[in-house]
Amino acid sequence: MSIASRRRLRKECSICSILRVAKAIRPPAQLEVLADLRTRLAWGAVFKVQPLDDAHKLAALQAFAAARGFTLQQELARYLLTHWRRDMGSLYAAVEALDRYSLETRRPVTLPLLSRAVLQSTAADARCGAHATGPDKQPRAAQPPTP
Repeated sequence: MSIASRRRLRKECSICSILRVAKAIRPPAQLEVLADLRTRLAWGAVFKVQPLDDAHKLAALQAFAAARGFTLQQELARYLLTHWRRDMGSLYAAVEALDRYSLETRRPVTLPLLSRAVLQSTAADARCGAHATGPDKQPRAAQPPTP
């Protein structure tokens, strides 16, 4: 991107009050960039983001389910961690899909319901020619089957 393009983008972001986010493997003070850029990056809040361990993922999934209005038992959350992709986006999508499927079928969220949704969505992926697992060999989060 040219310098003029960057300036134009920065000006448009300022006019529209758009939040800018940058990421790096080190804090701004340790980056080997121009001093002006280093001070601009260090001006705002700097956070070190750590991946969640399994206990925190379980808690996050249960809080997400509670915000949607249902209780996700710890056994079910553990099942998701074992049989679904482990990234939080996929796990949240699975909880949303499970909630929708539970409401559509008017059945409580239970392990058999979750297992059925996983098995049917995996079978649907196979019928469509999709691989049931992603690069990390964990089943992908998919939409639950239609009743």
